[in-house]
Amino acid sequence: MPVSYTPSGGTESYLIPAPFVSWSKTNVRGSDGIILHPEYNFTLTGTIVNVGKTLDSTGASGYPGNDMNGVLNEQTRIRNLFTDGGLLKIDAPSTSGHPLLAYCQVDNVGFSPGTWTNRNEYTVSLKSFAVSGESITELAGTSENWSLNEQQNGTYNITHTLEAVGKHRYSDTGSNDALRVARDWCYDHAYVVQSGILIATTASGTNDLFNPDNFLSPIVEHSDQINLTTVDVQDWFHILLNQYGDLEDQIGVSGLNNFYNYQLSENVDPESYTWGLTENFVYNPNGNTREEWELTESFDANNQNQRQITLTGTIFGYEDRITETSGALSNAESEWEIVQNKLYSRAQQFSSSGITINSNPVSKTVTKDMTNGLVRYSWGFLAYLGQIISDALNEEISIVDTAPTDVIALINVPGRVSGPVVQYMETKTTPERQLSIDLLMNPLSSGITSSSLASQYFNKPDVSSIINAVKPNAGYYYISQDTESWNPINRNYSRNVTWVIEPSGITEASSTGIFPDGMQTTYNNTNG
Repeated sequence: MPVSYTPSGGTESYLIPAPFVSWSKTNVRGSDGIILHPEYNFTLTGTIVNVGKTLDSTGASGYPGNDMNGVLNEQTRIRNLFTDGGLLKIDAPSTSGHPLLAYCQVDNVGFSPGTWTNRNEYTVSLKSFAVSGESITELAGTSENWSLNEQQNGTYNITHTLEAVGKHRYSDTGSNDALRVARDWCYDHAYVVQSGILIATTASGTNDLFNPDNFLSPIVEHSDQINLTTVDVQDWFHILLNQYGDLEDQIGVSGLNNFYNYQLSENVDPESYTWGLTENFVYNPNGNTREEWELTESFDANNQNQRQITLTGTIFGYEDRITETSGALSNAESEWEIVQNKLYSRAQQFSSSGITINSNPVSKTVTKDMTNGLVRYSWGFLAYLGQIISDALNEEISIVDTAPTDVIALINVPGRVSGPVVQYMETKTTPERQLSIDLLMNPLSSGITSSSLASQYFNKPDVSSIINAVKPNAGYYYISQDTESWNPINRNYSRNVTWVIEPSGITEASSTGIFPDGMQTTYNNTNG
């Protein structure tokens, strides 16, 4: 039974005389009891012979019989032969036989004690993961886990964890790359996200996640993925999402859309040929953006007719490309173009009843977060319990009534220590009413030019209804002041009107509610 061993990259060498061979097969199982791979253990038990005959061991050839140097030389040859993995061949005496071939790794080489003059027993222990006629396995173990966590914001965080351990084996072309075998298994079971679609990857050809020539190389741009079968992940979703009710209806058994923010991390242990890969996705049922917003209604005791309605919010953009972060912001910006047209209707829907909200915001703040792909906004609207000028952002109307007062003369007398002489003139001052109107009008949709300045100036607010509502009764007043100011650029308007009221008409005016009753006091003054 000829026995030979061919080291990886070396030449075939026979063991003479042929050793006894014993071997066993063990099925290595995972924690679930499933067979991961077979393991073969070979033990070669032989004898080095140096008696000066033609059948002496190869290394003893040329040495006189019973010469210890011949035994030592064969020991050296055996040690050098079994320094690394290689091909073990156990053949039949006939050349027409079917040899047993096994690509092995060396576990142990030992020599028994003795005088080492004409013989010496030795033992070689080998391990293999495949023999001729059986499939060759290159993986010592694999694991794959999925987890799904529902978030309060309505999204789902998904984690996909892969790990593979490669097995070092030898073939006629040399030893394999056990670490790459583990890497390839992980890549064959990995996914990426493109435009929200979950896409399977492959470890071969141009579809590598990483540069295969260097497991420590940085991630390359992921622009060349292909859409492979996704039956395995669809089945997983179908089972897992039964726990989430409506979510299964939204995704569907065959739907793999709305996945974003792909992240990938690796753990690599070259010594144990272990490659680990963790993928994280975000599933957002609403697509590539999500919004959080709130409404604040402010009340100022100094202006009880007015409310400040402020809408603040954040639009979260989700990334749908593997290497770029600008996509998240672009998605958020696109959503903002839609959201800003909804803010006024939101203010109307969620504010207090009985108020009128001006459709033009009085404040606008928009912040774009390039790093995190966010758009933050804050828009303020003014609201009123009542509004007189419909196109005004702010109204301030003030009415001042000046009642009749005593007319006196102050006569300075030289030397009078107590001061001037106060002389009552037996008459009254004329009562007055002052009206002040200040308005801030809605901004224009376009800027003012020199050609449009005149038309915009004449397009000033009409406050005649306010003036007519508060002026004194006809026949009892005179207009002593009427000034108007209008800035068509910043949209500020003011009007001031003063009426002098005929004293004889005070009683009739107050009876109609035009002049307050408390301002008709009759003074009975005595000269002092």
